[in-house]
Order: sequence, then C-alpha cells, then structure tokens
Amino acid sequence: MDEYSFDYDNQIPSGRVVFRFVNDGDVAHQPDVVPLAEDIPPIDEQLRGDTRAVVFPMAGVVPRRPGETGTFAVDLAPDGRYAIICFARNDHGTSHALLGMSSGFRAEGTP
Repeated sequence: MDEYSFDYDNQIPSGRVVFRFVNDGDVAHQPDVVPLAEDIPPIDEQLRGDTRAVVFPMAGVVPRRPGETGTFAVDLAPDGRYAIICFARNDHGTSHALLGMSSGFRAEGTP
C-alpha cells in the first residue's frame, strides 16, 4: 500500500487467506477487510453515494506508519464479495478511502 492505493493480485482465493500489508507510503494507513453483501453497490459507489449500507470490518490492522507491516488471516467464502478499505484520515480529516484507498474483490474458487 502507498498513497492512496492497494497493490495486490486481484485473484484472491476463498478459504483461509493471509493478508500482509506493507506501508510503502509516507503517512500512516489503517487497512481493513470488509465483507459486502450482494445487494451493496461496488465499494467506490458505496463510499461516494448518497445512501450507504452499514458494513463492519472482519479483520484489519492498527494504523501502520511508513515502513511498517501488518498481517492478519481471514476465512473468505467462495465467491464472496469483499473490500479492502483504509480507515485512516489525512490532516484535513478526509478518509483515505475517499482519496482512492479502497478496492473491491471477489474470493475465487472453493476453499
């Protein structure tokens, strides 16, 4: 991760997945994985739309400063929808997610 994006293989398998976040940016970041129901719009629309559904992170790391790493494991459902979102805020109070630090994916295959 850097300012303000995640760099990862878009083909993430279902089952137990270990996420390792390395902060290659210049500010602290706080990434979380959030499950998305099928009726929720894509994460970018959800973040910027007028109507938002309540979602809860399933796993994440505490804020990581530049150069720091955070790791966690989650169990992803086959064909499940998820988003990676940075909940940190910049000096002006704007969420990093609104600055482009969000990404949606679907877990592939069978566990």
